[in-house]
Amino acid sequence: MGIFLAIVLLFVGLVAGVSWGGRFAVGRLALYWIWSGVFYHIGHFVTLNRAAVVFGGLFVIQGVLLAGAAIRNKPVLGTPRGARGIAGAVLIAYTLFIYPLISLA
Repeated sequence: MGIFLAIVLLFVGLVAGVSWGGRFAVGRLALYWIWSGVFYHIGHFVTLNRAAVVFGGLFVIQGVLLAGAAIRNKPVLGTPRGARGIAGAVLIAYTLFIYPLISLA
């Protein structure tokens, strides 16, 4: 539930154009990327495939790079206009609302 609220806050922040929206988005992405590398790939998936260590390490490196970008720069994220913007909004809405309902069925 905490991740869901963070994603909603992120989406609202980006759409509203608040000054911290880009930094928050990239920082959260970095946190999730590092978590995925350490706990999913290296901690869990390695029992199924030894290459998971390599993937996990790459995820951690990418997460550190994303965190550095969030700290050093002020990432500017926005919503594209036209068909790309509509497609993105549909995918975000599906991810936030439809997909969780499907998992309950």
